[in-house]
Amino acid sequence: MKALSIQDVLDARAAIAARGLECTLHLHDACGRQTLSLEVGEHAPQETLQQTRELLTEHFAARNVSIEFNKYDGTVFYVV
Repeated sequence: MKALSIQDVLDARAAIAARGLECTLHLHDACGRQTLSLEVGEHAPQETLQQTRELLTEHFAARNVSIEFNKYDGTVFYVV
């Protein structure tokens, strides 16, 4: 399992901003594995979460990093 650096997270945030998605990426470092979460803007279009998830999946895959979103609401994901 790869650990993300702060720069990896900043690059992902920049990719979200470049796409114009109203979504904030948060890093929560915990024992065992890193957890990240997405916070969709209050006035963002309905499809923002799905678009951000697709973007991040592609973004990290291009860097040989696999991520997995939780099944509850899809706003939390982990590096696997």
